[in-house]
This record gives sequence, structure tokens and C-alpha cells, in this order.
Amino acid sequence: MKKLKSALGLVGILAACMALAGCNRATYDDGGSVFTYTDAQGNVVSYSAEDLLESYQTAGGSTSTEFDKVYEVLIRKYFESSAQAASLANAKKLATNDIRKDKETATSNAGTNSTTYDAEMEKIFTTNKVKNLDQLYEYHLFQEEKTIYEQNFNDSNRAAMRDGSTNGALDSTNLLFKEDASYGRANKGWIKEQVPYNIRHILVKVSAASGAYTQGEISEDTSSTAGEATKLATTIMRIAGANTEDGKTNATTNRESFGEIARLVSDDSSSATQFGELTEPMTKVLSSDLVPEFKLGTYAYETLYKDKGSVTTYGQENMATITPGLKEDATSQTEIDTTQKLDDTGTTINQFFKTGETYDDASSGIGQIPYGAAVALLKSAKVTTDAKGNNVYESKATFYPRNILFNKYFNKHNICVITPNEIAYNTGDTTKAELNDGEYSATYGALSGFQNDTTAELPAFTHNVLTNSEGQIILAVRAGTSSYQGVHFIVVQRSGLDYYGNGTNAAAAETEDVANLSEYYTLSLPSESGYPTYKVNDKTALKTTYVNYNSQQSSSQQTRLSKVNSDVKTFNGSLSTYIFQDLVSSSAIKFSDSKVEKRIQSYSKTKRQSTVDDNFATWCTNWKTYAEMIEQQNEARTDKLFGTGSTYQGSATAKDNMLSEVCAIGYSTHSGADWQQGGRCYYVK
Repeated sequence: MKKLKSALGLVGILAACMALAGCNRATYDDGGSVFTYTDAQGNVVSYSAEDLLESYQTAGGSTSTEFDKVYEVLIRKYFESSAQAASLANAKKLATNDIRKDKETATSNAGTNSTTYDAEMEKIFTTNKVKNLDQLYEYHLFQEEKTIYEQNFNDSNRAAMRDGSTNGALDSTNLLFKEDASYGRANKGWIKEQVPYNIRHILVKVSAASGAYTQGEISEDTSSTAGEATKLATTIMRIAGANTEDGKTNATTNRESFGEIARLVSDDSSSATQFGELTEPMTKVLSSDLVPEFKLGTYAYETLYKDKGSVTTYGQENMATITPGLKEDATSQTEIDTTQKLDDTGTTINQFFKTGETYDDASSGIGQIPYGAAVALLKSAKVTTDAKGNNVYESKATFYPRNILFNKYFNKHNICVITPNEIAYNTGDTTKAELNDGEYSATYGALSGFQNDTTAELPAFTHNVLTNSEGQIILAVRAGTSSYQGVHFIVVQRSGLDYYGNGTNAAAAETEDVANLSEYYTLSLPSESGYPTYKVNDKTALKTTYVNYNSQQSSSQQTRLSKVNSDVKTFNGSLSTYIFQDLVSSSAIKFSDSKVEKRIQSYSKTKRQSTVDDNFATWCTNWKTYAEMIEQQNEARTDKLFGTGSTYQGSATAKDNMLSEVCAIGYSTHSGADWQQGGRCYYVK
């Protein structure tokens, strides 16, 4: 007697309502129905136990849960109605095309793998859990039907999927994702669940190795082409509006915009053409290709600083789920306990993302890069010999001034802001060489890039930090992957915490070009009636949104709109349960058997909670991994700071230490005790 597979399969449902035996045959009432479905035209379709059992037995195992099987039959029956004849024909055409692609793949793989066509087709059957070509076609047909069905649902409910409900309570206009005692938790919608950001950045690539926290080496061309050190330094100066020759005076020409600098110098070619803008909104689950320093660093900065007593407190109120571990008081974390431990001592992630960071006291979190470090880096970029033209220490590149300065001030994997401070190298004062944040310089503070008041957002910083020509704070972080290493300069074009529209009231929103996040991530094109507008002298004007930001071409706007639509549609892994609940709530589906209904409801509750838990567990793991990286960096930069009595002998215990800035200042002469045997700048190959 052959057993049905999957303990969570349809057997569980049918056993309760049909006295299903352990065989593949079932006893049921031929005239009875498990539930009925009423379509938009008022047609009533009955779903019998036989329908469900037949679907389970012939589906080839492509879906196996109780809920999925009911959901599949619902969709298949939906497409069998005469009203869906055109849609069904389209789905069949797409499924036939899917089969053609599978055959082409099998043919190609047979040549690549030196196998046979049949062997490669068998692999495709196995992957899709089917046994033959007919079942593969049925599998593709259902996938296409499901895509069309959910797309139709998405078209009718996009606003509700984007906006969801507020803090678990039901919005008056969004009835879809409400909290339900039977079907489970509410969904707050794409905006609040995913906290989307529109980000611009400039990438300056460097050759420093990944994980070289204290002794990374960047290059510098001796030809007319700017090397890494020069490019890194001059990029900061250009953002600040400074003369790139001395870095101390404002440029005589009009200050460049961040977007124009990105277009001209960014090493990220895909975003450079878009004036530094990422190709899609950055969210918690999506944009997984972004490095943690970039993505998590931005979330950390925003949650800690963005909304302290000004625009909104959404980030502070939801810190536990947006940036898990930053909130030390676990008692106020209502959804999931997010007290993430880094080690057995009970240390939490929080301590690695504190406000007012300074490496001088061995803290971490939001870091600082003194602007004077960029000026020093430019000055030292090509220095590789002493005053007599000798290659000191047999050209040990770690000792080149540019690398000492790079490691001390720029090689930081925690998100940083740039301050108007000077460093010891700027003045040659070796007595202050280990002040890692430098000291305020009125000369640098007078640059146009430090004129915007940032103290409200960053109260721990006495002086303004660097902003671009539009007044937006510049974030900087060292990051990389197996394919690149570099320093990112980041601008938050639109924050995911600006849920309430930058704090503007409703009246101002009618007369100003300020969109709340629902408007910003509009689901309409500028040419459509649903696009957000405001009044200018009694005339209607279009608001600036993600769709038309940076692009006035209709084709580009359509592409951007498609990105938002796709993100909104796909972020919710439990969407089918809300669709089913919506059909039940509207009386489109009526259960004849309460036992089946209860099992479906139980599955829905479990599915929704497990989706949230799984996503959150991944999110927490990402934060923990990032925090551990910062912990390793801090250990290298603080506990082993070179120049505290030990000598650089190239030994296993000293080779990872960070060199003192004194070594950079005295490089040209290498005279004095620091450069003698036993000194902090002494090196033996």
C-alpha cells in the first residue's frame, strides 16, 4: 500500500473531514463540498474533497502543504471559468514557452556537462519535483496561473500592500492586512515592514585587502592619472566645495553637486550614470547585494540620529525591529526579544553602535573622519622616499605616509561622518599624533561644505559635519566584497523613517513639493490621475517622487515604477494567506466543513508568524555578523595600537598593529628616537 508523502500534506485536512484511510483511495460524500467560491461575476464553484485529493495525487509533489493545496485548487478552478478563457490561454502559452526554455537548457547543459539530453531533462524534473514532461507542463501552467492571479490581486490592492496597517491596528482605508484572531497577525505593509530608502553614493575603489583593518595599502600612480590616494582625498574636497590643490579654501567656481561628482568620479559605473543613485530602493529584505557596512551602517546612523525629537520618532519606537540590538532595554521590545549577544560575557550589539563615537576612548559606532586627513592624504599621496631620495625600509609600503593615514582615518568599517578637524600631519605636531578625531579647525570650518547646521541631527558634535551642496549629511564607510574594495560616500536622498512626510502638516503638503512616503513611492506614473500633486498659484504641479526623481523620461519612469511595484508585491512571503483571508472576509469563499476552515486558519497564523520570525532571524544574524566585524576592527585599532612600547619587528604579535601617525610625519627624515631600534617606527624586514 503506497503512502502519501508529506506529513503536512493534504492528508491532514482530508483525514479530519473524509475519514481518509492510509491508502490512496478515500471515502467521501460525492455530493458534498469542502468550500465554495463565488467569483466576481457571481458564479459559484464548489470544491469537493475529490478535487483536492486528485490535485494532491497528481501534482507531482510541487506543493505539499495543506494550505498550498487548497490555494492551488482555488486558482486552477478560477482559470477554468469561462470568464477567464483569455487568461487561461495566455497562461498556457507562457507554460509552453517555459517548456521550450527547459528543453533548450537541457540541450545546452548536455553539451557543457558532457551528458545526454535525457539526463539533463531528468535533473529538471527532479528540481521541480515532477516525473515527466506532462507533469512539468502542469507545474509551469500552475506557476503562470498563480503569477497572473496574484498580479491581478496586486493591481487591485497595491496601495494596501504598500501601506499595510499602522502598528498592528487597522487603517481605515486598508482593509486587507488587518489583524485577525483566526488568520493571524497584521502586516504593516511594505513601507513600515521594509523601511525603504532612496540612496545615492560615490564609490572610490582602493586596493587595500579585505580584513586588513590596520595595514591596508592603497596605490598611487606616479603618472598624470590620479591614483587611489589622490582620488580619495580630492573626492572629499570636491564634496566640501574646496580647492583641490590646498583643500583649505573654497573653490572659485560654482560648487559641484553630489550627483555631478558621482557621475564624474564614482567607480560604481551603474549608479554613476544615475548621478550616484542606487538602481532600486534599499530595504531590509531586498537589496541583499549591498555590503553590510553600507546597508546596516545607514540603518544604524538613521535610527540613532535621524528622528531624535524632530521629524518623527518612528525609528526610535521601532528600533527593536529596524536595528536589532541597538535598543538596550529589552522590556519595551514587544514583538521579539532582540537582545543579541556577541559573546559569553553578555555583551550586546548595542555597545558597538553608540552615539558620539571616538576611537580615543575605544568606543565604536558612528565614527568620525577629520577633513584634515583628506588634505594630508593628498599631500602625502606620492611620498615614497625620504629627504635624500632613499626608499626607506626597502620600500615597505605599509610605512608610506598615505597608508599610515589611510589606515588611521579612512579604513573604518563603521559608518562615519566627516568633521572640520585638522590632524597632526597638517601641522607637523607630533605631540598630538594619536588624537584620532583631530581638533577643530576654523579654516576647515569655513569651507562651504561645513556651513549647513547639522547640530540638531547630531547634537554630540559641537561643529557642523560635512554636507553636500544640497545640505545633506555625507556618510562615509570602508567596505568591499570579493569583487571590489573601496570607500563609499553616501547620501540618504529619502529616509525610510520619514513616514510622516518630513514633519509637514496636511495643509503644507497640499501647497509644497513634499511627499510622505506613501506618495514618494507612488504606484502611478506622472501622466496618471493617481500621481501625487500640489498647488502652485492655484495651478496643479507634480510632486517629486521616486518615480520621477532623477528622470523625466517616460521609459525610465516606467522602469522605476516597476521596481516599486515588484518590491511591494514580493516582499510579503505570506501574501497568499492574506489573499485567502480577504476572499473569506468578502464571503467569496465559504467553508462547508468547519474543521477544514480551522486547519486553514491555523496554518495561516503559523505561516505569517514563521515568515516574520525567519526574516527577523536573518536580519538579526546580519547585524550580529556586522557587529563582530566591528569588534575585530576595534581590537586591531585599539588593543594593539602600535607605538605604546612595542616595536615593529614583523613578528606574529606585532604585524597587525596600526602604525602611529608620528611615523608618517617623520617619514621624510626618519630621525629621532621613534626611528631608532626600539622606537615605534622602527622596522626590521
